[in-house]
Order: sequence, then C-alpha cells, then structure tokens
Amino acid sequence: MGEWEKELLSMYLGQEGQHAPNGQLTAIDFVKSCSQRASGRVYYSYEEDFFSHYELNEAQWLEFVDKLAIDTLFFSGLWSDGRQLFTLFLEHGYKPCVVSTDIEGNRFRSLSTARANALIYERLLYDLWGIEGLSGEELTSFVDHNCWKQTHPLKTSSVMVESVFRPVFPKLNKVLSPSLAIMEKGPAIGEMQGPYSTHMVCSYGKVLAAHIQPGYGHRGIASRIVGASIGKSLKVVSRIAASSSVASQLAFVTAVEASQGVRLGERVVLLRVILLELERIRSHLSVLKAVFTQLDVSLLAGYCEKIMENIFRLSAVLTGHRFMMDSIHPLGVKFDIREDPLFHLEEEVKNIRIQAGILKDSYYQSIGVRKALKGKGVIPFSFAIALNLDGCNGRASGRDLDLRRHQLGYSLEWLKPISYREGCVETRVKIRLMELLNACTIIENVVGLLKTDEPELFEMTMPTIAVTAQAEGIGFAEGAYGGVWCWLSIKEEKVENLIWSDPSLLFPQLAEKILEKESCHEASMLLASLGYALSALDM
Repeated sequence: MGEWEKELLSMYLGQEGQHAPNGQLTAIDFVKSCSQRASGRVYYSYEEDFFSHYELNEAQWLEFVDKLAIDTLFFSGLWSDGRQLFTLFLEHGYKPCVVSTDIEGNRFRSLSTARANALIYERLLYDLWGIEGLSGEELTSFVDHNCWKQTHPLKTSSVMVESVFRPVFPKLNKVLSPSLAIMEKGPAIGEMQGPYSTHMVCSYGKVLAAHIQPGYGHRGIASRIVGASIGKSLKVVSRIAASSSVASQLAFVTAVEASQGVRLGERVVLLRVILLELERIRSHLSVLKAVFTQLDVSLLAGYCEKIMENIFRLSAVLTGHRFMMDSIHPLGVKFDIREDPLFHLEEEVKNIRIQAGILKDSYYQSIGVRKALKGKGVIPFSFAIALNLDGCNGRASGRDLDLRRHQLGYSLEWLKPISYREGCVETRVKIRLMELLNACTIIENVVGLLKTDEPELFEMTMPTIAVTAQAEGIGFAEGAYGGVWCWLSIKEEKVENLIWSDPSLLFPQLAEKILEKESCHEASMLLASLGYALSALDM
C-alpha cells in the first residue's frame, strides 16, 4: 500500500469513527458533555436534523483545542462579536456543531495550532477587533496594509490605538538574501489580477517562497449583515461575490428557513437547483477561460467566452439579472417556469451541453496545452486534508467531498464520481470540464421532474419574515468552488450573530503552497487555476 493510500485510509477511518487514541474522549464527544446554549435546525435532502450550540468556559476551551490536535473533526469557520468567539465544526464533514466561548482580555487559545485553515480567520479577527489567537505564530496583517489611522477599528474599547507597523513578509524574510529581491504583482503596482498582491522571492526563475497579501477588496460584509433585517442582509449576501452569488443566497436563505422550521415544496427546491447549476457552469467556464488566456490559447478561451455569454443571457431571461443576484429569498424563488419557458430552458441547456462537449474534446486534442499544465501547481493530499479542502480543488487532490450529496433537491445518482488524485492544474481543468457536462445533465433531470410536477404556490417576491422568538439555523450549498456554510441567530427579526464559511478564504494558503518551486513566470496561470470568488476573500 502506497503512502497516499495509507493517508486516505487513515483519514477515512478517522472521519467515520472520530476515534481518539488510547480510549480518550474525542473532541466532539467532549463538547457534547459541556453546557448546551441553544439548538437549531439544518435541512438535508433526506431528513430534517437538529444541531447544538455549546458554550465553553476558558478551561473547557483549552481542553477542546488540545483534543482537536488528535482528532479529525472538520473546522469550517469562526467569527466574533467582540465579546464571544463563535466557531462552526462539521462532524463527518457535513453534520454541523456550533461552539462558542467568551473572550478574556482580547485573547483566546488559537485554533490554528490544531486546524491550519483557522489561521485566515484569526488574522482577520486581529486586524479588525484586536482579538489575538495565542499560537506562537506571528499573525501577519490581512486587511490592514499599515495605512489605517486606527488599529483594530471594531475594537469595543473606547481607547484609540494608533496604527502600528507590523512586518508584512515574515515568511519571505527567512529566504531573502542580499542577492535576491522580492518580486511583486498586483494592485499595488497597477496590475489588476484581483483584490490581492502576490510577493515572491525568486532565484533563477524559480519561486523560493511566496506571500499573498489580500485586503484590497474589503467591504465589511459580515459586520453589515449583523444587526440588519433579513431582507437587507440577503441583499448584501447576494453581492458577496458575483461568481458565487446563488450559492451564497442559498446558504443564507436555507439557514433562515431552518431557523423558522419552514420546509419548502419540491418545486421551489428544484428551481433553486437549476440556478445553482447554471452558476456552476458559468463559474467553471470563467476559471477555464482565465487559465487558457494565461497560456495564450485563444481558441479554447474563445469557446469558454461564447458559452459564458449564452449562460449570461439565459440567466437574465430567467431571473432578470445576468449574475442571478436577488433571485432566491426565504419561502420561495424569484421565477417559475411553465410550458414555454421550460421548453426554452431545455433547448438552451442542450445547446450548452453540445458547446461544452466541443470545448472538452478540443482540450483533450490539444496535447501541448495538457503537457504545459501537467504536474504544475500540485496541492498535496496531506495539505488538502490540513485545510479541509473541498470543491474542485479538493476533488483534484483526492478528497471526494461534495455537499450536493446532502443538499435539498439533489439525487445521488446525478453526481458523477471523481477518480483523479494528482492535484495539479491539469487535473483541476479536467474536473471542471467534466462538471460542466454533469451540471447540464442535472438541469435536464430537474426539468424532467418539473414537467411532471403538480403546480404549487410559493412566494415569488421577498416575503415578510415574522420571527416571534430568538432562533438559530444553519444552511449550506455546494457552490462552484466548494461548500458555503452559514450559521445565524435571529433576534427581533434581525440577524444577531453570524458565522460565514466561504471556500475562497483558503486562497492565500493554497496560493502560497502551489507557487513554491514553480516558475515565477507561470504564477498568474497557477493562481487562475485555483478559481475562487476572490471578492469573497475579504468579507
């Protein structure tokens, strides 16, 4: 048995059993023995389930983090209101559990010592709130570029703290020498590659170390949602990122519906699936186009552009918006399709399938393009596990995680299994091409069900949500880039607290990993292959 198989087997056994060594309590079992603060609902395709919200004191939190180091409980996200820390964990990868603790002296025991993907959240918390995760690792700035007049602007203390310079490139300084220099790409020097800068130390054309500096697109999304009404919050959620607008809306709306115990009819659920799969096709095409453009393969990039425009037009016809923003709301969806629109949709999807097939065939016939991508920008399986990587990037590295197996409206037989594990750019491209055709198949299956479905009444405009008591709910959606999770608590018809987990937050750590030992001239292509809705990176 090879190393990869051993790693996979041990991870599989760990996820299934959640066993800790020497008969110790697992992290999740320990949490369940603590005080339960509240509970809420979460909806799966096969059942309605309940999750628990546990509140830990300082000693319990310390013990919990220690147990995480020897456990396989998945970390999904965290946030704070300045007084408490709220964290979202997934048992077996899909069963949520919320754990919170009070913050004493603006410090807490860091989660990133046990879960590497928590580091990004901790960097954000420190920049905005001044809340420090004690881990021994230097927290580099995330959104504070040493230009703010006040450090930690959301800090509850009334004392003004002047901005203090912090080293921006500690990782690069370790390999930097007098004969080497830092190469920079991004908005700071006028290049529009995205809302982040890439800093690399190169030697003989190879990247020795890289640092991704986000923060150029920070809009304070989470802070704008907390305290707002459901309708206003949904407006903000819809605009977190254009390329994952539907997934964000769906995660938020299903969390609201779960908090109120509302279960929708099949027709509404299926209509939402259509929007989500259309977005998946468009987002995959956007990533493929970016990769092919960086390689100067204009033929393949042109194919992607043509299909994307067809998707945009179809989206505008169905929802009135090319990016399908404001198309999903609690208790309903913005559009319905009867006989004529149904036929139009079916014909459009058939044409998209044909064009996607041509794109796939053209790619496989382009041997030079495939060679240029093969073995580049590898995400190792062990690194994917450490970051709890899902979506196309996770599946390309051997992690077979897909929330659509548990999501309302989907059937297991619609989802095509993935057999790749190389983790390179070529594998990520192949999976996206395969998922293009699979998404068309799913839409065709849904249309077939809608044809035989009895018409049902549902809300086509934003309804008034009457919340009579404080409630919590969790919603999720498998977007084009991975799973989007939303936990919220509602009080007096407004969002009281929120945890938002978006796969795009993994981009800096993934980007820094795949750039190492690669050609510095291929950096833009490697970063483009990761995809991600980068405007969601700074939320």
